Amino acid sequence: MDGTYLWLVAITGARRGELCGLQVCDIDLDRGLVHVAFGYVVRGGQKVRKDTKTHQDRWLAIDPDTCTLIASYLDETRATLAAVGVELPATANLFWITPGTLEALIPGRMQGHDSTEEVPEVPGRAA
Repeated sequence: MDGTYLWLVAITGARRGELCGLQVCDIDLDRGLVHVAFGYVVRGGQKVRKDTKTHQDRWLAIDPDTCTLIASYLDETRATLAAVGVELPATANLFWITPGTLEALIPGRMQGHDSTEEVPEVPGRAA
């Protein structure tokens, strides 16, 4: 997972929270597009899927090699989940914490922080 996640960071320039907010249905491998419409944070101990920092969704073009990488990642994910009797729904997060679960990856986890780390409220900025 880390390799695919890091590759998408480099290729798309998307923010950590935006990549953690991606769902399987946000990936269009046939057209080579990723739909970035949400971010993912922890506030008040609750995991929250919210709109992006700029409050705008966007479509990012991805190259054929990236499509192949994502397709392989999704195949591996489906196989891992099938081994424990779980099907990967289109609304599942693309990146998740523990194999065999659909618990979404938290942005802070990709920096070595605890997966339950909260994002501080910033005065004057909407959540």
